[in-house]
Amino acid sequence: MRKEKKRPKGHLPVEALSDWLIEPESLDESLREMYRLINRLKTLEKVVVLLYLEEKSYQEIADITGLTLSNVATKLKRAKEKLREMSNL
Repeated sequence: MRKEKKRPKGHLPVEALSDWLIEPESLDESLREMYRLINRLKTLEKVVVLLYLEEKSYQEIADITGLTLSNVATKLKRAKEKLREMSNL
């Protein structure tokens, strides 16, 4: 039987971060489009991408979200793939 890992207690709940809507009006068109696409991601994916764009380390992202390092890497990879797909539509 696998031992269940405990999440760090100092992380923010994802719901508290879900209000992070980016105001694209002040950005140039390509950045506006990128942020529009980011806003279409699921909440947790959006949070991981935004923290990554703020140059947070994977460890910092894990600490903030309560995810494991491998989960951060996976979510970021999948979010990047989704963004690529959405931008090619």
